Amino acid sequence: MIQRRRKDPFTAGTGRLSLFLAGLAVTAVFLAAYVVNPRLPAQLNHKIYDALLTSAPLPKTADRITVAAIDEKSLKQFGQWPWPRYRMAHLVDNLFRSGAAVVAMDMVFAEPDRTSLSRIVREMGRDLGVSVRLENLPEAVLDNDRILAAALEKGRSVLGFGLVFDSETSTATCPGKTPIVPVLQEAKGLERRGSFHRASGAVCNIPVLARAAYSQGFFNIRPDSDGVLRRAPLVAEHDGSLYPGLALAALNAASPPQTLLIRKGARGVDSLIIDDRRIPLDETGDFLIRFRGPTGRIPYVSAADVLSGALPRGTLDDRIVFVGSTAAGLKDIHATPFDPVFAGVEVHAHILDNLLTGAFVHRPGWVRGAEALLLTTFGLVTAAIFVWIGPIFGTAFAAGGSLFLWMGAGWCLESRGIFLSPLYPLLALFTNFALLSAMKYHREEKKVRAKTRELSLVQEVTIETVANVAETRDPETGGHIKRTQHYVRALAVALSRRPKYKSILTGDFIEILFRSAPLHDLGKVGVPDAILLKPDRLTEDEFERMKLHTTYAYNIISAAEARLGNSSFLRTARELAHTHQEKWDGSGYPRGLKGEEIPLSGRLMAIADVYDALISRRPYKEPMSHEEAVRRIAQGRGSHFDPELVDVFLEIEAQFRQIARQFVDPD
Repeated sequence: MIQRRRKDPFTAGTGRLSLFLAGLAVTAVFLAAYVVNPRLPAQLNHKIYDALLTSAPLPKTADRITVAAIDEKSLKQFGQWPWPRYRMAHLVDNLFRSGAAVVAMDMVFAEPDRTSLSRIVREMGRDLGVSVRLENLPEAVLDNDRILAAALEKGRSVLGFGLVFDSETSTATCPGKTPIVPVLQEAKGLERRGSFHRASGAVCNIPVLARAAYSQGFFNIRPDSDGVLRRAPLVAEHDGSLYPGLALAALNAASPPQTLLIRKGARGVDSLIIDDRRIPLDETGDFLIRFRGPTGRIPYVSAADVLSGALPRGTLDDRIVFVGSTAAGLKDIHATPFDPVFAGVEVHAHILDNLLTGAFVHRPGWVRGAEALLLTTFGLVTAAIFVWIGPIFGTAFAAGGSLFLWMGAGWCLESRGIFLSPLYPLLALFTNFALLSAMKYHREEKKVRAKTRELSLVQEVTIETVANVAETRDPETGGHIKRTQHYVRALAVALSRRPKYKSILTGDFIEILFRSAPLHDLGKVGVPDAILLKPDRLTEDEFERMKLHTTYAYNIISAAEARLGNSSFLRTARELAHTHQEKWDGSGYPRGLKGEEIPLSGRLMAIADVYDALISRRPYKEPMSHEEAVRRIAQGRGSHFDPELVDVFLEIEAQFRQIARQFVDPD
């Protein structure tokens, strides 16, 4: 008769369904988290964006932008910052003379210059009562602010100003020419969607300079929550109007567009329209900066070289020049995905480079739907493959899928300028892979444990059966097997607490002792019934024949070892059965071993076997009381038994009494 194979619970229908439902639940959890977009995954998204951006090939720059840096060389040569306005005028004048098309100043002149001669004379007269006459000096040199204003008027100059976002008091708009960006509403009710950065005030340039400049733009930039600068606002709201950032104002000055407006779509702020070009923005008017690489990718010239006229002819022809500080001591330094030390003026230069080249990084409206679809697809497909095809194919899909997601995101960013984040699809993929692997391992481990328990039970029953075969020929009973088992374990557990035996009597070894104890009298199957069942005392010759039961057990178990190989269980059973009749003083049998020559298993079994023989009824004797049996074993300390084991026995003799009562023989 052919026996039908029992179905594997892992591959059974209900097992598969439960695993797939677990994968479905994981996918649903990540989909919900994606909608909420908690802080931690957002931080991981930043790091993924940085890794994709920095691993892409560096694109070419517009080659129209230069940074005139107020660097360490300039400070060393012309003194500490801030410089007098006449020196800034000299710098601007030399930039225009060198061919610069636009000069954009990444700085604000919020107060009159205190180094102007006219201001110094007034303050000396007020504070010191000293009168200084300046009639012979031309008026043009008396006011540094007017000197700078005159320089600004010579070309298309753009001044920076700062917006204030954390003030409770509102200030009026800045004086001077600052373009206002109109907003195109494509549908009704869009005014409330997409909230621009809204400033409560502004740090403005003094009127004489603001009116002299061709244009103005705010220079505020702020890093993400992890301290890395990735985006900057192209426009911001103040006093009900939208104003351009410094880079956008510089672009507007270089080639004034016919059309400049913000477009709002169904989801809020959509983009900035410059003539026929569309610059993608997020809902707050921020622009993802596609940095061209580490610092230095935009050409630099030192302000010291500009002031000293050391620039080669043609260096700045038709260039848009940003003037700003790069010296570390001036603290206008930011961390970017490429470089932890990046000057703020170069950030504005990179923004303008993106606007000129059209090299944008953006997230179109469909991206979130695509990411949610990828998350769902990879989560469910991973679960389905792992459950219905197998873990090997699931592992291969996880590896291939993660590579596909990463390389696909890199291709989107490099070729299309679209940041399609693989974060949530990867999280769903790997979490499903890890969870289902763990569940499968747990199920397989459960099967192994069940099988192990089954084998252990079979082994235990087999041992007891073999032992009972010997006991059926012996006046001793089956209760003797159970009692001696538990005596040995109780004695071994107590002995294991002593430092000498702590490393020897491990939990596994004690369990082996417990299981092998029933075989201690296995050799009695070889003793003739006339001797084994004799109700009287044995003769000397009969006793010699009885002694052979230890050798018979040794031979039987050794034969099993020869067939089954080395086994700690069989080795312990052989030692225990062969030596449990040895005595500490060497007077035992079969080999007359002495002291610690006797294996520990045999010394433990000796006490357990003698105690049970003393308290048990036999055809040739009446049972002793527990107290008398304890006294007899104590008397055998150092002669019959290991002294230390006797000491331990005396500590736990109450446990022996309890075991004897638990497994008492029926009368």
